[in-house]
Parts: sequence; structure tokens; C-alpha cells
Amino acid sequence: MSPIQFYFDVASAWILSGWYRLALLIFWTAYLLYWLWRWLIADARRCKEKMPRPLGANEQYGIEYQKLLTAVLGDHRVAARLIGYEHSLAGSAGIGKAEAVRRALDRLSHDRSRGRWK
Repeated sequence: MSPIQFYFDVASAWILSGWYRLALLIFWTAYLLYWLWRWLIADARRCKEKMPRPLGANEQYGIEYQKLLTAVLGDHRVAARLIGYEHSLAGSAGIGKAEAVRRALDRLSHDRSRGRWK
């Protein structure tokens, strides 16, 4: 008996015995369980994502300053003059940088709308 004939006989006996059905059943069960587990883990990670934290004062100042820079077409000197003007209007009240930027942006949008508040 040749080796090829031997392996063919073993394979056919294995197939006819029903072991291949058990092997396929185990394989596909493991495959489905693996993907189910991956899907559940991914879903759990999506649920555990952190909620965005509130912005701090410096971050809020940066966002407002970027809005002001966009409104004055990126001219830093104009933005600095507008902020300085708001500081001078506040006088001894002493507003902070973030408040001065917010007021400058409000005043600029009011002036550009020709005095009409939105």
C-alpha cells in the first residue's frame, strides 16, 4: 500500500466516521463565539468612553481669541487693540482677558451689523 493510498484511506474513514462533523461544529462554534466576544468588547468600550469635560478658563479664552482672530482676518495687532480698548472701557473694574476678548468679539459683531443687534 502506498503512502498516498494510506492517507486517502485514513481521510475517507475519518470523513465517514462523522468526526469531521464534530470538528466543523467545534470550529464554527469557536469562530462565532470569538466574533461575538469581539463585538461585545467593542460595544462595552464605546459605552465607557469619557464624556467631554467642560472647558477651563484658559481653553475658553483660546477658543474666543481664535474666533476674534478669525473675525479680524488673522491680524493680531487689531485683535490686541480691540482687547486693549475693552480693558480701557472697563476701567477699575478690571475684567479678565477672556471677558475682554468676549466683549471685543461682541462689539465687533455689533459694529459690523451696523448697530443692529442680532
